Amino acid sequence: MSELKEKLISNEANMAQKLPLQVEYDTFADGEKLLVGDLQELGLEEDTNHMKIEFDNDKSAKYCFCRVFLIMLSTVYGLPVFLLTFPCIWYNTKVWAKSRLAAVTDNKLVMKEGYYGCCCCCYNEKTKSVPLDKITDLKLEQGCIQKCYNIQGIAVETASSMEGKPEMGLVGLYKPRAVRSMILKVRDNHGFGTLNGGKNNGTPGANPLLPQSPMAVMETKQLEDLVTQQHQTMIEIKDVLEDMKTALVSMDQKMSGNNPDLQ
Repeated sequence: MSELKEKLISNEANMAQKLPLQVEYDTFADGEKLLVGDLQELGLEEDTNHMKIEFDNDKSAKYCFCRVFLIMLSTVYGLPVFLLTFPCIWYNTKVWAKSRLAAVTDNKLVMKEGYYGCCCCCYNEKTKSVPLDKITDLKLEQGCIQKCYNIQGIAVETASSMEGKPEMGLVGLYKPRAVRSMILKVRDNHGFGTLNGGKNNGTPGANPLLPQSPMAVMETKQLEDLVTQQHQTMIEIKDVLEDMKTALVSMDQKMSGNNPDLQ
């Protein structure tokens, strides 16, 4: 009887195991993604949770070209130099605008850009990242020249930023207000836990970039199906145990009837 009880306990433990919860979500599921090669250029891993920041390259190039022209026009020798080098300047502004890559991850803002120097003879590249928890403000800017081209810029400021010189500048973004709002929300929730492989070790919290719903981790229907499946499993376990109990009682009664000495 003791061996039979041990088997029953073992079977009950095996059958009552909980179903594993495969819960994953992408912080930036609704955002655009960079190609693998672009991620590598930004120094990010292929599986990094991120959202691409998009720029209007055409308007950005025209704005930059006009700005350079006005700056050079304000100097004595600027206009002659501009007239001699404007093809190179125009080409350089287009290269600069097209070279920009930017993305926001769960913990930092990264941007890469390139431009020509020395009369289009030397190409320069730079990549910079700013931790989200170091950002003190994202200043939305639109000067007179930017208004002419209907673009806006975001100045990324940190505690170490110099006066009048932001830590990073994002010029000519698509939907700049929405991008600013999103980055600030991620910054304010910096460290919120994710369940995608434990890449973020912070405290649990809601994802600010996904549409708010009663179930942020998984869809309600999926959770209901899982609970129903577990409930059905427990009912089956209960039925099996009831059948085993009935069989044991019947067996015990038969053994007692066949052996009067046990009564």
